[in-house]
Amino acid sequence: MLALGVPAILTAVAFATDVSTLMRAKSDLQNALDAANLASSHLGDAEVTRSDAFNSYFQANVANHGELSNARAMLTVDRGVNYVKTKAVASADVSLNFAFMFGDDKHISVDAGAVESNNQLEVVLVLDNTGSMAGARITALRQASKSLLDYLEAVKSPTRPVRASLVPFVTAVNVDGPDFDPSWIDMDGKSSANGVNFPIVDGKRPNHMALFRQLGQKGGWNNTGWKGCVEARPGTLNISDTPPDPSKPDTLFVPYFAPDDPDVARKPSSSYGNSATGYNNSYLDDTIDNSKLNQNVLGIDLSGLVTGLLNALLSADLKIIGKYVASTTKMITEAGNPVTIGPNRACPTPIIPLTDDFDRLRQAAAQMTEWNGSGTNVSEGLDLGPAGVVAAAALHRRFPLQDTGRHQGGDAVDRWRERRLRRQQHAAEIGLHILWLSRQRPLRFE
Repeated sequence: MLALGVPAILTAVAFATDVSTLMRAKSDLQNALDAANLASSHLGDAEVTRSDAFNSYFQANVANHGELSNARAMLTVDRGVNYVKTKAVASADVSLNFAFMFGDDKHISVDAGAVESNNQLEVVLVLDNTGSMAGARITALRQASKSLLDYLEAVKSPTRPVRASLVPFVTAVNVDGPDFDPSWIDMDGKSSANGVNFPIVDGKRPNHMALFRQLGQKGGWNNTGWKGCVEARPGTLNISDTPPDPSKPDTLFVPYFAPDDPDVARKPSSSYGNSATGYNNSYLDDTIDNSKLNQNVLGIDLSGLVTGLLNALLSADLKIIGKYVASTTKMITEAGNPVTIGPNRACPTPIIPLTDDFDRLRQAAAQMTEWNGSGTNVSEGLDLGPAGVVAAAALHRRFPLQDTGRHQGGDAVDRWRERRLRRQQHAAEIGLHILWLSRQRPLRFE
């Protein structure tokens, strides 16, 4: 009997050992996956940081468990505006004494999930202020904006911060709003896009801020006459997340400058300034008063206009530039009329960067008006809108939606790009939705 019982006892012991090993292996694999998943579920992480954290935590936690072999894990991520959901699965082979009795069970798998979110809500209103919004449409847009701002203010609380940004756009966006910092504006004509609408003379073009100074208009940023609109960056920079860097001039934004059209200087009227068949922005006569050329601050030699010792091509180029210095007549009309004629043509009211000051936002929304004679540049609104960013110190601080100590020494540029992408998505959802609604009917909240 004993001889017959010993093999059965040994088999039972081996079987029990295998069961225990299998249960322990699954528990160890689950613990490793849980640790890895939690380590990679932080809202502020860049995707590359998230993937690295997941893999390193998983491998470190399975390394000391010899019963696990061929351990593999995979992470999937669902990101929203203010949340991140992660789901992970892992599998491994387990060495057993009687593996044949378990069949496929010697290959084990586990899964894990996590979510991190906060109550903070940030909304960017990217709003069409072009001439097509005149009349009832701009009224509806103001009402829709106020209704949304009232709603957002009503749902904020000490435990649920809510901030919003207002970004009116036409052809360009005006970034000279509260907290504007000009360090990322090309004030000195170093970008290859600065002055691109003007001829090159002796290897130089007039830069836009110099042209504003030359025209001598008051008001705008630092009383220079520049209202605050910016032009698109050159090439792929306009669709990239490259942050403005003064050491790389093409990454800077160029002050928007609408050139004078060929014609005599005119005031805006119902027949001029918004025509589909003729010139619309002539604010300088094309004739030049040579006695004024000594007032030149453009840094370009215009003396050939006085001596007349020029070939025809150079003479034409100098006249194009010279009229900004010494035109016989200047008529710049950039206020008091939805049709504007001047270098700031159709530049809308400034953006309001992200703020919880809803009175300021409502006041800015009430001041929006249509601006005739320019295009509806939705892409520029959505590009600059997320940086509501842009004109505020937010661009320079570049903090993620959720700031924690573990991110304070991180890559600021990566966090700026990640934040900007989330805001682009949110701006598109909110801004264009309101844009459509305001064209159809006032926005209502039930």
